[in-house]
This record gives sequence, structure tokens and C-alpha cells, in this order.
Amino acid sequence: MRRCAKLYAMTEKPTPTPEGELIQTALKRAKVSARQAADRAGISEARWRQIANGYQVVSKGVYIPVSGPAETVAAMADAAGVTADQLVGAGRDDAAAELRLLREPSSPPAPVGGDWADEIVGPDAPLFDGETLRWRDEENARIFQLSTRGLSFEAGLAPGSDPADVIDDLRRTLADRVADVSSDLLRRR
Repeated sequence: MRRCAKLYAMTEKPTPTPEGELIQTALKRAKVSARQAADRAGISEARWRQIANGYQVVSKGVYIPVSGPAETVAAMADAAGVTADQLVGAGRDDAAAELRLLREPSSPPAPVGGDWADEIVGPDAPLFDGETLRWRDEENARIFQLSTRGLSFEAGLAPGSDPADVIDDLRRTLADRVADVSSDLLRRR
């Protein structure tokens, strides 16, 4: 005998889940549209709205409750700027664990010219949580590598440059490069 799950439809819209409310509030605060956030999370805008609102429309006036899988809720939280602790507070420990994995810094690539002499790992000053700054000295330059959220950027600066003095410039340059790549991708669509 084959068993099927029973699905109960409702004629009233279900209320959003706690994580849905949390994510929607974060989007409003950040002034980001659901479409932009869905693109960042890698899901359709329709799916974003279903999970954020806590329901799917089956037919006119008929709704079914929706709760997203942990991986999807984590991607949505990341796109909206929600923290893992906030997800725990909303009762989604599973999504919080996925978000922590998502935001875990990946290992930066090995240096081409030799081993790194030293590094600072965020959140130790002057770095933010998730950032890693490494450097090594070469003949005519000090090479810095800034890594964050799976992205890396290397720059050769004056010999003996202090990490605290160059971090803001490295962040700006990395952000500019990411923005350039993003606009190139959007133009190609």
C-alpha cells in the first residue's frame, strides 16, 4: 500500500513564519527589493515571496503553508543581511548552521611567489569578521592578499607597508573589482 502525504489547503492566508518576518524586515531596513535579494540568493522571486510570506497560492482564495529548506533560508538570510543568531532566535537553528557554513571564509589560494610571512584573521583589528589579510615581502614590494567571503585580491605595495595603513585601500579596490565584474555580467544578460 502506498501512502501519500495529506495536504490541507486553507482559505485564509497563513501568517509569515518567524524567519520570513525577520528576512522581510531586514530587506525593508536595507531598502532592497525582493527581486534583488532573490537574485543574490540564487532563487526565483516567486519562490522568495512564498518562503518569506509563508504560503503559496494554489488557486484563487486557496493557500498552502510554505517553509523553506535550511539551505534556501540561509541563502535568503545572507542576501538580506540577517545573522545566524537572528535565525536561531526565529527558531531556525538548521538554517543558522547553514548560514554559518555559507559565511565561513574559504581558504585563500596559495601565494605564487612564496609563503606568506604573516597574517591577521578577522575580527582582530583592523579586520572585520570573515576577513583574512596576509602579506610577504619581495625584493621591491610588500605583497598583500585580502580574502573575504570566498573572494581574494592581491596587491603589491611599497616595501614595509603597515597592514593597518593599507586595509581600507585594499577593501575599496576589492569592492571596485567586484562591482566591475557584476556590471559586466549584468550588461551581458
